[in-house]
Amino acid sequence: MSAYTTLLYLLLFALMSACSSNNESSINHKKITLSPCPPLDSNILYSDVRLQNYTYTRSKMMFMPQNLRLGGMTPFSQNRTTSTTKKGNHLHLCIDGIQHHISNENIFDYPLENGRYKLVAFIARSFYESIKEPAAILAKEITVQNGELIASKNLQNVDLVYNAPLGTYQEEEAQQLLLDFVLVGTTINEGGNTVKITIDQETTFTVDRWQAYFIEGLTVGKHHIQLELLDATGKQIAAPTHQDFVIVAAAPAN
Repeated sequence: MSAYTTLLYLLLFALMSACSSNNESSINHKKITLSPCPPLDSNILYSDVRLQNYTYTRSKMMFMPQNLRLGGMTPFSQNRTTSTTKKGNHLHLCIDGIQHHISNENIFDYPLENGRYKLVAFIARSFYESIKEPAAILAKEITVQNGELIASKNLQNVDLVYNAPLGTYQEEEAQQLLLDFVLVGTTINEGGNTVKITIDQETTFTVDRWQAYFIEGLTVGKHHIQLELLDATGKQIAAPTHQDFVIVAAAPAN
């Protein structure tokens, strides 16, 4: 066999291997997409909800939401057919952007060591979407000593808080996952601040509207989402926030 013929065979083999690899990639990896959720029905905008008062005493944190009953189910909406929680309307409590707790009661048994903390609390509907009204978001810098609140002031810095997706999802309900976040002391818009969304460290989106989004195309397994708040030049203006969640395969039919 001549050197020319050998080279030709090698080139053909490399071409066939590349085609095979591309085909396998297109079969095993679905495209991940992000799209804005449709507008909410007017009766569940909850623009009059308030969350501006709280106490912390004897290691218990109590919030006093107004114009919304915690534990009540959000009325059904054709525009939101994603999974819901039996907790109904519920509170999210975030300490230092790391500890994230959810309850449909207004009292949290929450021991904190002596020190200073960043506290952010907000309300979410029974289908997990947060109420995006500044008056429904409580953001404080607090100081705790011996289980008592000794100092509290409004958070001075802008902040970005992760909301959803969170936890474990069945494969069927994960066909369309809600992505949601909360902004503190700022907003996002075209030509201004934006939020960069990175899924599994490789798929990125940048959004300039503060609203909920749908993620589609995620497969069974563990996933990671990171959110970054950026200014108009692309510079981070708050600490990134991130979360892991899991999609599990449907149980085989009997």
